[in-house]
Parts: sequence; C-alpha cells; structure tokens
Amino acid sequence: MQTSTTARTQTTGTARTDVLGQRRFPVRQLLELTKPRVVSLIVFTAVIGMFLATPAVPPLSALLFGTIGIALSAGAAAAINCLIERKLDAVMARTRGRPLPRGELTPQQTLVFASVLGGIGLGVLFVLVNPLTMWLTLATFVGYAVIYTSSSSR
Repeated sequence: MQTSTTARTQTTGTARTDVLGQRRFPVRQLLELTKPRVVSLIVFTAVIGMFLATPAVPPLSALLFGTIGIALSAGAAAAINCLIERKLDAVMARTRGRPLPRGELTPQQTLVFASVLGGIGLGVLFVLVNPLTMWLTLATFVGYAVIYTSSSSR
C-alpha cells in the first residue's frame, strides 16, 4: 500500500484504487508512455524547421497548432513503440520500469490511448494547419512506430 498526502492508494494489477476502492485513472503512466523528453526534442526540431521554412516568422496559428499536433502524434508513436517493445523492455535494466513491463497498463489501454492521442494530433494538423503537414507527420509516425520499431525489436 502506498501513502500520499491526499489519499492512500493501492496498486492492484493494472488499476490503482483509493482506500474506498474507487478506480483511479493512470495519468502518470500514460504520460510516461509518451516519452516526454524524447518528444520535446522532436517538437523542438519541428519548431526550428517551421522557422527555417519561411523567410518571415511563421503564422502564429500554424506554429501553435503545428507544435500541438506534432507533439500529440509523436507521443502516440512513442506509446506504440512501448507497446511493440514491451517484452524487450521487461528484460532491459534501463526500460524495465516503464508502465507496460511493470503491469500498470495493459496493451489494450496503451493501444486505445495511442490511437486517441494520434487521432487528435493528426486531426489538429489536418484541420488547423494543413493536410500536407498531417500526411508528412503520419508518414513519420508509420516510419518510426511501425517500421523502425518492428525491425529493431527482432
């Protein structure tokens, strides 16, 4: 049993419950799936690219919504990477503490989370930036989350 300042919680399988037995949503574990440090580097690179793509300052809306859409899509790709590599992560010292190897999230929860996150990210890019940015981001997602991860985990 773990104690916090607000409520005592108990971890049972993939669900966290408080002392009254109510399920708590695993926000910290879902955030961890997105690999925030890696995604921040991806977003930083994308923002630099936005500034280099035009001689003037990029439009604020494209900069803002492009950053949001790319961050959400990159987070979804990282979650898919965690899903595909969960067995390998379980045996590596550096990665065995991730939520899937620890059993704090199920593969189904991870897939739903990544799908929703990626769908929102791509939707933001398509509607609020432009379709080309969405398609390029989708190609990058597929390249990393599916092709690269699948071939590197063999």
